[in-house]
Order: sequence, then structure tokens, then C-alpha cells
Amino acid sequence: LDPDAVARQALSVQLLYVFVLVNAALGLFNLFPVVPLDGSRIAAALVPEALLPAWTLYARLGPLLLLALVLSPSLFGVSLLGWPLGQLRGFLDGLLALSG
Repeated sequence: LDPDAVARQALSVQLLYVFVLVNAALGLFNLFPVVPLDGSRIAAALVPEALLPAWTLYARLGPLLLLALVLSPSLFGVSLLGWPLGQLRGFLDGLLALSG
């Protein structure tokens, strides 16, 4: 086996892994039910009519909640995104192990 070909293939696999991880993380992040993310539209469609006034109030606070979600590791020392992203990475690692 040509060492350069093996190195190129390893680099290709690593780049593909990072691409899939970043893409999946962005998709997961977009599903959070915080305005202006798409998850808020899904949640709004599921909110019972009796709770629409509360949802409207929550939606007004959406940009502040999104900022808190992103800055939570710096502000509170706890990453609200860490667990779901860790689970996603573990899933992708498992898929990579199965294919290798």
C-alpha cells in the first residue's frame, strides 16, 4: 500500500466526519424551540390554543433565550448544548466504528 494514498484516505475520512458532525450539530441546534429557530415553528404548531398567549410571550423572549443558550457555558459554567451534541457525536462515532 502506498503511504501517501493511505494518508489521503485517512484525511478524507476525517474531513467527512467533521463535515457530517458540524452539519448534524447545526441541524440539531436548529430544532431547539426558541424563536427564531425552526424548532419554534414546530412547537408553535403543537401548542394548544389555550396556551397561545403564553407562547406569544415566550416567543418575544426568544432572542434573549437563544443568546442565553449559546452563552450558557461562559455565563453559568454549564453547557445546555453539551449533552445533546455529545450524544450526537457518540452516535456518529458508533457509525464510523461499524463502517471501519
